[in-house]
Amino acid sequence: IFLQQIHTRPATVPTSNNESRTSPSDESSRVEHHLSNKQSTNRPTTHSKPSSNTSKPPMASAFSRSKPSTQRSQMTISNSSSSLSSSTIPHKRLIGAASPAKSKPPPSSSSPQPTSTTITTEIQPITNTSEEEIVPVNQEVMSTIESITNDTNDDKVNLIKSEQEQKYIDEQEYQRKLNQKIREAQQRLEIERQREEERQRQLELEEYEREQEQIRLVEEQRRVEQERLQRAIEERVRENELKRQEELRIQQQREELERKQAEETERLNRERQERARKEEEERIERKRRLDLIMR
Repeated sequence: IFLQQIHTRPATVPTSNNESRTSPSDESSRVEHHLSNKQSTNRPTTHSKPSSNTSKPPMASAFSRSKPSTQRSQMTISNSSSSLSSSTIPHKRLIGAASPAKSKPPPSSSSPQPTSTTITTEIQPITNTSEEEIVPVNQEVMSTIESITNDTNDDKVNLIKSEQEQKYIDEQEYQRKLNQKIREAQQRLEIERQREEERQRQLELEEYEREQEQIRLVEEQRRVEQERLQRAIEERVRENELKRQEELRIQQQREELERKQAEETERLNRERQERARKEEEERIERKRRLDLIMR
Protein backbone atom coordinates (compact mmCIF):
# COMPACT_ATOMS: atom_id res chain seq x y z
CA ILE A 1 0.00 0.00 0.00
CA PHE A 2 2.83 2.41 0.82
CA LEU A 3 4.51 1.72 -2.50
CA GLN A 4 1.27 2.31 -4.34
CA GLN A 5 0.69 5.59 -2.51
CA ILE A 6 4.23 6.76 -3.11
CA HIS A 7 4.11 5.78 -6.79
CA THR A 8 0.91 7.74 -7.32
CA ARG A 9 2.42 10.98 -6.09
CA PRO A 10 4.61 11.71 -9.16
CA ALA A 11 1.57 11.19 -11.35
CA THR A 12 -0.64 13.65 -9.48
CA VAL A 13 1.58 16.38 -8.15
CA PRO A 14 3.35 17.29 -11.39
CA THR A 15 -0.05 17.43 -13.09
CA SER A 16 -1.31 20.06 -10.67
CA ASN A 17 1.93 22.01 -10.63
CA ASN A 18 2.66 21.97 -14.35
CA GLU A 19 -0.89 22.19 -15.56
CA SER A 20 -0.68 25.84 -16.52
CA ARG A 21 2.69 25.44 -18.29
CA THR A 22 2.02 22.37 -20.52
CA SER A 23 0.29 22.02 -23.82
CA PRO A 24 -3.06 20.22 -24.19
CA SER A 25 -1.38 17.17 -25.72
CA ASP A 26 1.10 16.83 -22.82
CA GLU A 27 -1.67 17.37 -20.34
CA SER A 28 -3.84 14.72 -21.95
CA SER A 29 -0.95 12.23 -22.01
CA ARG A 30 -0.26 12.83 -18.32
CA VAL A 31 -3.96 12.45 -17.46
CA GLU A 32 -4.08 9.19 -19.35
CA HIS A 33 -0.88 8.08 -17.59
CA HIS A 34 -2.53 8.97 -14.29
CA LEU A 35 -5.57 6.89 -15.18
CA SER A 36 -3.40 3.97 -16.33
CA ASN A 37 -1.39 4.09 -13.07
CA LYS A 38 -4.55 4.07 -11.03
CA GLN A 39 -5.85 1.09 -12.94
CA SER A 40 -2.52 -0.77 -12.64
CA THR A 41 -2.38 -0.41 -8.83
CA ASN A 42 -5.87 -1.94 -8.36
CA ARG A 43 -7.10 1.08 -6.50
CA PRO A 44 -10.65 2.42 -6.77
CA THR A 45 -10.63 4.48 -9.98
CA THR A 46 -12.81 7.36 -11.09
CA HIS A 47 -13.44 7.62 -14.81
CA SER A 48 -13.62 10.94 -16.52
CA LYS A 49 -17.31 11.53 -16.20
CA PRO A 50 -18.47 15.15 -16.23
CA SER A 51 -20.55 14.72 -13.14
CA SER A 52 -20.01 16.40 -9.76
CA ASN A 53 -20.04 13.09 -7.87
CA THR A 54 -16.68 11.87 -9.20
CA SER A 55 -14.81 13.10 -6.11
CA LYS A 56 -16.66 10.87 -3.67
CA PRO A 57 -15.03 7.53 -4.53
CA PRO A 58 -11.50 8.92 -4.11
CA MET A 59 -12.42 10.32 -0.70
CA ALA A 60 -13.83 6.95 0.32
CA SER A 61 -10.79 5.19 -1.04
CA ALA A 62 -8.55 7.69 0.74
CA PHE A 63 -10.25 7.02 4.04
CA SER A 64 -10.12 3.29 3.40
CA ARG A 65 -6.42 3.55 2.60
CA SER A 66 -5.71 5.70 5.63
CA LYS A 67 -6.87 2.92 7.94
CA PRO A 68 -4.20 0.45 6.84
CA SER A 69 -1.61 3.20 7.07
CA THR A 70 -2.68 3.93 10.65
CA GLN A 71 -2.62 0.24 11.47
CA ARG A 72 0.77 -0.08 9.87
CA SER A 73 2.15 2.90 11.78
CA GLN A 74 0.95 1.31 15.01
CA MET A 75 2.49 -1.98 14.00
CA THR A 76 5.69 -0.20 13.02
CA ILE A 77 5.87 1.58 16.38
CA SER A 78 5.31 -1.67 18.24
CA ASN A 79 7.86 -3.41 16.05
CA SER A 80 10.37 -0.60 16.49
CA SER A 81 9.98 -0.70 20.26
CA SER A 82 10.41 -4.48 20.28
CA SER A 83 13.21 -4.80 17.72
CA LEU A 84 15.27 -1.93 16.39
CA SER A 85 16.88 -3.77 13.53
CA SER A 86 13.62 -5.31 12.23
CA SER A 87 11.94 -1.89 12.06
CA THR A 88 14.87 0.02 10.59
CA ILE A 89 15.48 -2.25 7.58
CA PRO A 90 11.90 -2.08 6.13
CA HIS A 91 11.89 1.71 6.46
CA LYS A 92 15.18 1.89 4.62
CA ARG A 93 13.71 -0.30 1.92
CA LEU A 94 10.55 1.83 1.73
CA ILE A 95 12.49 5.07 1.60
CA GLY A 96 14.95 3.60 -0.89
CA ALA A 97 12.05 2.43 -3.01
CA ALA A 98 10.22 5.72 -2.68
CA SER A 99 13.10 7.97 -3.67
CA PRO A 100 13.59 6.44 -7.12
CA ALA A 101 9.86 6.62 -7.72
CA LYS A 102 9.87 10.33 -6.97
CA SER A 103 12.84 11.04 -9.19
CA LYS A 104 11.64 8.80 -12.02
CA PRO A 105 9.98 10.80 -14.80
CA PRO A 106 6.51 9.72 -15.83
CA PRO A 107 6.75 7.20 -18.66
CA SER A 108 5.20 7.91 -21.94
CA SER A 109 1.82 6.38 -22.39
CA SER A 110 1.73 3.35 -24.61
CA SER A 111 -1.91 3.94 -25.44
CA PRO A 112 -2.69 5.62 -28.76
CA GLN A 113 -3.00 9.44 -28.69
CA PRO A 114 -6.59 10.75 -28.93
CA THR A 115 -7.56 13.35 -31.41
CA SER A 116 -7.47 17.05 -30.61
CA THR A 117 -11.25 17.30 -30.44
CA THR A 118 -11.46 14.47 -27.95
CA ILE A 119 -8.70 16.00 -25.82
CA THR A 120 -10.42 19.37 -25.87
CA THR A 121 -13.73 17.91 -24.78
CA GLU A 122 -12.25 15.64 -22.10
CA ILE A 123 -9.53 17.82 -20.63
CA GLN A 124 -11.76 20.03 -18.53
CA PRO A 125 -13.68 17.29 -16.61
CA ILE A 126 -10.53 15.19 -16.24
CA THR A 127 -8.66 18.19 -14.86
CA ASN A 128 -11.44 18.85 -12.39
CA THR A 129 -11.48 15.22 -11.39
CA SER A 130 -7.68 15.20 -10.97
CA GLU A 131 -7.77 18.32 -8.84
CA GLU A 132 -10.45 16.79 -6.64
CA GLU A 133 -8.42 13.58 -6.33
CA ILE A 134 -5.16 15.37 -5.58
CA VAL A 135 -6.37 16.63 -2.21
CA PRO A 136 -7.21 13.28 -0.57
CA VAL A 137 -4.33 11.54 -2.30
CA ASN A 138 -1.93 14.23 -1.14
CA GLN A 139 -3.43 14.06 2.33
CA GLU A 140 -3.04 10.32 2.33
CA VAL A 141 0.52 10.55 1.03
CA MET A 142 1.33 13.25 3.58
CA SER A 143 -0.18 11.15 6.36
CA THR A 144 1.84 8.20 5.11
CA ILE A 145 4.99 10.30 4.95
CA GLU A 146 4.23 11.66 8.40
CA SER A 147 3.74 8.14 9.73
CA ILE A 148 6.98 7.06 8.05
CA THR A 149 8.69 10.16 9.42
CA ASN A 150 7.29 9.47 12.87
CA ASP A 151 8.37 5.85 12.62
CA THR A 152 11.77 6.97 11.41
CA ASN A 153 11.99 9.49 14.23
CA ASP A 154 10.91 6.82 16.69
CA ASP A 155 13.49 4.49 15.23
CA LYS A 156 16.12 7.21 15.48
CA VAL A 157 15.08 7.96 19.06
CA ASN A 158 15.11 4.26 19.90
CA LEU A 159 18.44 3.89 18.13
CA ILE A 160 19.85 6.85 20.05
CA LYS A 161 18.41 5.48 23.29
CA SER A 162 19.80 2.03 22.59
CA GLU A 163 23.16 3.55 21.68
CA GLN A 164 23.08 5.63 24.86
CA GLU A 165 22.08 2.57 26.89
CA GLN A 166 24.80 0.53 25.22
CA LYS A 167 27.26 3.36 25.81
CA TYR A 168 26.14 3.56 29.44
CA ILE A 169 26.48 -0.23 29.78
CA ASP A 170 29.91 -0.08 28.12
CA GLU A 171 30.93 2.77 30.41
CA GLN A 172 29.67 0.85 33.43
CA GLU A 173 31.53 -2.26 32.26
CA TYR A 174 34.65 -0.19 31.58
CA GLN A 175 34.31 1.47 35.00
CA ARG A 176 33.80 -1.93 36.64
CA LYS A 177 36.82 -3.39 34.89
CA LEU A 178 38.81 -0.24 35.70
CA ASN A 179 37.78 -0.46 39.36
CA GLN A 180 38.64 -4.15 39.38
CA LYS A 181 42.04 -3.41 37.87
CA ILE A 182 42.53 -0.61 40.40
CA ARG A 183 41.59 -2.97 43.23
CA GLU A 184 43.91 -5.64 41.87
CA ALA A 185 46.69 -3.07 41.53
CA GLN A 186 46.01 -1.86 45.07
CA GLN A 187 46.06 -5.44 46.31
CA ARG A 188 49.33 -6.07 44.49
CA LEU A 189 50.73 -2.86 45.93
CA GLU A 190 49.52 -3.86 49.39
CA ILE A 191 51.07 -7.32 49.02
CA GLU A 192 54.28 -5.76 47.72
CA ARG A 193 54.23 -3.26 50.58
CA GLN A 194 53.73 -6.07 53.10
CA ARG A 195 56.54 -8.03 51.49
CA GLU A 196 58.74 -4.95 51.57
CA GLU A 197 57.86 -4.39 55.22
CA GLU A 198 58.60 -8.05 55.94
CA ARG A 199 61.93 -7.77 54.14
CA GLN A 200 62.65 -4.56 56.04
CA ARG A 201 61.80 -6.23 59.33
CA GLN A 202 63.97 -9.20 58.39
CA LEU A 203 66.82 -6.89 57.50
CA GLU A 204 66.35 -4.98 60.74
CA LEU A 205 66.28 -8.26 62.66
CA GLU A 206 69.43 -9.45 60.91
CA GLU A 207 71.06 -6.09 61.58
CA TYR A 208 70.03 -6.30 65.23
CA GLU A 209 71.39 -9.84 65.46
CA ARG A 210 74.65 -8.72 63.87
CA GLU A 211 74.86 -5.82 66.29
CA GLN A 212 74.14 -8.13 69.21
CA GLU A 213 76.76 -10.57 67.95
CA GLN A 214 79.21 -7.71 67.57
CA ILE A 215 78.40 -6.49 71.07
CA ARG A 216 78.80 -10.03 72.40
CA LEU A 217 82.13 -10.39 70.65
CA VAL A 218 83.28 -7.03 71.97
CA GLU A 219 82.18 -7.93 75.46
CA GLU A 220 83.86 -11.30 75.18
CA GLN A 221 87.01 -9.67 73.94
CA ARG A 222 86.81 -7.13 76.72
CA ARG A 223 86.27 -9.87 79.27
CA VAL A 224 89.19 -11.84 77.90
CA GLU A 225 91.30 -8.71 77.96
CA GLN A 226 90.24 -7.95 81.49
CA GLU A 227 91.01 -11.49 82.55
CA ARG A 228 94.36 -11.33 80.85
CA LEU A 229 95.05 -7.98 82.46
CA GLN A 230 93.89 -9.31 85.79
CA ARG A 231 96.13 -12.31 85.44
CA ALA A 232 98.99 -10.03 84.48
CA ILE A 233 98.30 -7.81 87.45
CA GLU A 234 98.11 -10.77 89.75
CA GLU A 235 101.26 -12.16 88.23
CA ARG A 236 102.98 -8.86 88.67
CA VAL A 237 101.77 -8.61 92.22
CA ARG A 238 102.95 -12.10 92.89
CA GLU A 239 106.24 -11.39 91.28
CA ASN A 240 106.54 -8.21 93.26
CA GLU A 241 105.69 -10.09 96.38
CA LEU A 242 108.24 -12.71 95.63
CA LYS A 243 110.75 -10.08 94.81
CA ARG A 244 109.98 -8.25 97.97
CA GLN A 245 110.25 -11.44 99.93
CA GLU A 246 113.50 -12.22 98.21
CA GLU A 247 114.80 -8.80 98.94
CA LEU A 248 113.65 -9.12 102.50
CA ARG A 249 115.37 -12.46 102.76
CA ILE A 250 118.49 -11.05 101.26
CA GLN A 251 118.25 -8.10 103.59
CA GLN A 252 117.89 -10.40 106.51
CA GLN A 253 120.74 -12.49 105.31
CA ARG A 254 122.87 -9.41 104.87
CA GLU A 255 121.94 -8.13 108.25
CA GLU A 256 122.67 -11.50 109.70
CA LEU A 257 125.96 -11.57 107.93
CA GLU A 258 126.75 -8.09 109.07
CA ARG A 259 125.80 -9.02 112.57
CA LYS A 260 127.94 -12.07 112.41
CA GLN A 261 130.73 -10.07 110.93
CA ALA A 262 130.36 -7.49 113.66
CA GLU A 263 130.39 -10.15 116.31
CA GLU A 264 133.36 -11.78 114.71
CA THR A 265 135.15 -8.49 114.49
CA GLU A 266 134.30 -7.73 118.06
CA ARG A 267 135.49 -11.14 119.11
CA LEU A 268 138.64 -10.72 117.16
CA ASN A 269 139.14 -7.30 118.58
CA ARG A 270 138.49 -8.58 122.01
CA GLU A 271 140.83 -11.46 121.48
CA ARG A 272 143.44 -9.14 120.05
CA GLN A 273 143.02 -6.81 122.93
CA GLU A 274 143.21 -9.74 125.33
CA ARG A 275 146.33 -10.99 123.64
CA ALA A 276 147.85 -7.55 123.61
CA ARG A 277 147.05 -7.18 127.32
CA LYS A 278 148.51 -10.53 128.04
CA GLU A 279 151.55 -9.70 126.00
CA GLU A 280 151.82 -6.41 127.81
CA GLU A 281 151.47 -8.16 131.13
CA GLU A 282 154.04 -10.74 130.09
CA ARG A 283 156.35 -8.03 128.91
CA ILE A 284 155.88 -6.23 132.12
CA GLU A 285 156.42 -9.45 134.04
CA ARG A 286 159.54 -10.17 132.11
CA LYS A 287 160.73 -6.72 132.61
CA ARG A 288 160.11 -6.97 136.33
CA ARG A 289 161.83 -10.26 136.51
CA LEU A 290 164.60 -8.87 134.47
CA ASP A 291 164.76 -5.95 136.83
CA LEU A 292 164.74 -8.29 139.71
CA ILE A 293 167.42 -10.29 138.15
CA MET A 294 169.39 -7.25 137.48
CA ARG A 295 169.24 -6.22 141.02
